[in-house]
Amino acid sequence: MRTKQALDGSAQRMRDLPLFNRHRRLYRIALCSALGVSLLSPNPVGAQEPTPAETAAASQAGPSNSELAAAEAVPIDSGVVEAVQSQPSRRNIAALVEDVAGPVDTPLERSGGELVSENPSASVAIDDGQVTMEGPTGTSIGVSVGSDEAPSSIVGGAEVRLDALPDTAVVTRPTEDGVQIATVLKSEAAPSAVEYSMDLPPATKLAETEDGSIAITVPTTTLEPTPESAAKLEAQVETVVDALDAGTMTESQALTVLEAAKPVELTSVQSEQTIATIEQPWAFDANGQAIPTSYELDGNVLTQTVHTTSDTAYPVVADPSWYWWVGTAAMCASSVGLLFSGVGLTAKFAKATKIINRMPKLKAAVAKLGGLRATLSAMANWARKFGKVNAATRAKLQVVAAFGLNMILDALGIGSCVGLVREMRK
Repeated sequence: MRTKQALDGSAQRMRDLPLFNRHRRLYRIALCSALGVSLLSPNPVGAQEPTPAETAAASQAGPSNSELAAAEAVPIDSGVVEAVQSQPSRRNIAALVEDVAGPVDTPLERSGGELVSENPSASVAIDDGQVTMEGPTGTSIGVSVGSDEAPSSIVGGAEVRLDALPDTAVVTRPTEDGVQIATVLKSEAAPSAVEYSMDLPPATKLAETEDGSIAITVPTTTLEPTPESAAKLEAQVETVVDALDAGTMTESQALTVLEAAKPVELTSVQSEQTIATIEQPWAFDANGQAIPTSYELDGNVLTQTVHTTSDTAYPVVADPSWYWWVGTAAMCASSVGLLFSGVGLTAKFAKATKIINRMPKLKAAVAKLGGLRATLSAMANWARKFGKVNAATRAKLQVVAAFGLNMILDALGIGSCVGLVREMRK
């Protein structure tokens, strides 16, 4: 996540951050989408299959972190392993991590005394191994691992630090939606437990989820429509649209009815908003065999333990990755309240309802979620919980996304709040 805007003047801001008495900035900002999804969602029944070019691009990008965490083995080039064993140089170490996890998404570049990488969402900066990400709102999360005195170099767009820990190299790689910090345990002398210190926003909480990932949450207050008021509006709009389609009401009559509709009542809702996730850990030995690995939390310190044995083949590559949504939870959650209280709401709902009614597959998918209001509510809940909703709701949202959700969002005037696609595809 790296915006030029966020990077402008960032050097001074980063020096002012109280990050473990040294500068580091790592930001993994959360969820855009109390309401948003796009056409890039998964391929449920009836959805278009990816083209050969898309498949090739995905292959070049390498496996996702969740895929690696679930894998029992990965193919590793024996020549790369032998190169590391005979000469554990920065270049060979970087090649080994790339062989396991794929190429770097957004390469680092040197800017002054920092290494930086940027995309349209937020910025990444690294200074002596201390990593910070900052998003458009200025919120930041910092991460450090190992000695800050270990010299570093850019190799293939990644920062490589040899012996940042005893007999252990650390490779920091910006990703499309976060950062990956891989450790390469070169021999039995390397520690099996690696600590990552984090500098987090005030009131942040860390909690392990069912799948082994770590959720980073902050308390949030948002305005949301009361279910009764929103349901009443939806029913009224449905009646008007049905009458228009049946020819029993003119457009001017429909407009008069819609304009007379009362604004939806809003209520303040307090919740824990997930702003970032540390993905499930993974580790592989020199033969490409998965090694059991786990996290342990102690305050703002995350420890990844790689459960090696006397049979473990070195070098071992292990990884935690931080990632977040494009945009902010607060901004998208607020858009829900603005949507339901704004002028012309009924007309927007009428337009969206007409689109839904004219697309049988989309209409059926929305109906399974309980209607348009319930669909928006389900997406808001998905965003709030960073995708951790039950499997049934997730499957229904995937189908809605595949059959034209982007058109609904555009009709409602919230097409810019899009960011759940990546998680919905998993």
